[in-house]
Amino acid sequence: MAKPKLVLEKDEKFRDELTEEILKEIKLTQSDVDERKRVLKMRRDFWEGKHHLYTNVVGLRGKEKEGHINAVFNYTWKMGEKLVESLTNFPFKLKMVSEDESDENENIRTEAVEKAIKKVLRDNDFLEVVFDRCSAIQVRDADFALKCTVQDNAEEGKFIRIEHAEDIEKVHVMWDTASGNTYGAVAFVDEWTLEKIKQEFDGYDAESMQQEEGSKGSGSHGDEYGLMGAGNRSQTTPTGKTDLPKAKVIDYWGRKLVDKEYKIINAIIIGKEMVQFQSTDYKDIPWEIGHSFDNPRYPWSMSFIDPLIDPQVELNDRQSEEGDMIRVGANMKFVVVNMPDFDEKSVKPGSGQVIFIEGENADFKPLTMNMSPFPNEAYLSRTIEHLFTLGLPKIAFAAGTAPYTGRVGAIQYQAVIDPVNKLRKKWQKVLRDLVRMIQQYFIDFFPETHEFMVDSNGKLIIRDVEFDWENILPLSKSDLIVDASTLFDRDAIPLRKYLELSGINDAPRIIKELKNESRDEELITARGKFKEMSRGAVQAGIEARKMQMEAEEAQGASMGQVAEATQPQPKPIQHTFQNQGERRGISSARGAPQTGQVSQQGAMRAMQQNLNAQG
Repeated sequence: MAKPKLVLEKDEKFRDELTEEILKEIKLTQSDVDERKRVLKMRRDFWEGKHHLYTNVVGLRGKEKEGHINAVFNYTWKMGEKLVESLTNFPFKLKMVSEDESDENENIRTEAVEKAIKKVLRDNDFLEVVFDRCSAIQVRDADFALKCTVQDNAEEGKFIRIEHAEDIEKVHVMWDTASGNTYGAVAFVDEWTLEKIKQEFDGYDAESMQQEEGSKGSGSHGDEYGLMGAGNRSQTTPTGKTDLPKAKVIDYWGRKLVDKEYKIINAIIIGKEMVQFQSTDYKDIPWEIGHSFDNPRYPWSMSFIDPLIDPQVELNDRQSEEGDMIRVGANMKFVVVNMPDFDEKSVKPGSGQVIFIEGENADFKPLTMNMSPFPNEAYLSRTIEHLFTLGLPKIAFAAGTAPYTGRVGAIQYQAVIDPVNKLRKKWQKVLRDLVRMIQQYFIDFFPETHEFMVDSNGKLIIRDVEFDWENILPLSKSDLIVDASTLFDRDAIPLRKYLELSGINDAPRIIKELKNESRDEELITARGKFKEMSRGAVQAGIEARKMQMEAEEAQGASMGQVAEATQPQPKPIQHTFQNQGERRGISSARGAPQTGQVSQQGAMRAMQQNLNAQG
């Protein structure tokens, strides 16, 4: 068995003591993990469409009933996914802030820092994978986690790796305060295959640490009515579960006392044995915990779908009941009177049940039933409206790809903007800390970056960062350009900001090209000619529009004179009931026309006559 290489003397005793301390910390946080598992299970069930496992019907332990309609309309997932799309389809734009924008050298160094950070994000597929996956986890599970570390291998050398916790319930956080602002350590507890453990830890034999496989068996739901089905149709996505032998692996990051100095350490424990220890020069724990909707008094957040769960259950319960009612009404039942030898199989299949009763005379007739779905339909409509009021309004689904130009529906769309802005604020905190962490890694582990990590005095610094998020209102591109042009014409924004608002991604590069073009006299002359031609075309359009308006005004004036000459003479005032010429007969139940009703056209004419008679 390969032994871990520890950096301290007398490492065996230190390893045993530290392993015991870490395992004790994880055990003390297990209650928090168990509590989150129960909450996360419900959130994930409703995200994946397993609503049939839940019901508000008293006396039933589950929703899935054999022989009954089981409606599952997954509004919860659709609303959550729409929120994720609104968040990820308009990703952030990262911009490093120069210490002195009037200093050209400082601007060059700042651009170099920005370029280096964007390369780190691009190498880690941050926008394509990490940001998308964490946004979905943020909406569904309410919290997410990122880890940013410096890796080193023979092929790539040193590089920065950004990873996310796909399953937040596997993250053990040792919170320092109830608000969740700081934490003393973070451990990620996962299960690895034995083959991966051998590869990662130089042939380490983990077979003795393999998790014992639990007993297998099946049980009943204990449904007293015998209506429950055993189906597993709720599984909508393959889980990737295999029977490969695995062992529990603990990846621990925390602040510990090493050589009489507190340092950030990383320990890998397989089972109950430490296989790797590293005392790092990190300034902070490389984990970033992100949140969504605040839940005061607790470090963990509320999920977007939490308030949607109860109305979703109620909606599907009532939909299922209405489906049962329709099914019963669609399949007619028959009554057999005083015919004990009647073969019920002779009734056409699908027609329903046959009811046998005793009577004086033999008879065979359909069972008369009167059903009204109106109360249930009204209840369903209110429940659906309630669900959309709590979640996202219907305007959010209609405006996904519809031609929403201008500011149509902006007020209704505000209900979508509010939660997106809330999630963006939580992301900004994580992203800001992540960018600062990357810059600190540049200073501590990548000396080749020091040439642009310094200020004008040659001191290594960490620069601030700004994030620009696009407006998710359904505005057209022309509206955005007009708004940006208005601000630029009023000297309210610089040229760089104007270009960015107009949709140009690399504004500094465009400004540099404009500077280069300004030095080309022939190009400046040609651009001037084009501008003159453009102004001429615009002026011609304005004059044509002006002539058209004058013609329309002249035509309107002549028509006004004709209208004045042919003004109708005042007529006697007529009331609505006198409008006999426009009466429209409405058939009654007996077939006789009801003459008390008049058409809209007749009513309008009567009103016009009244106005004329009044002068």
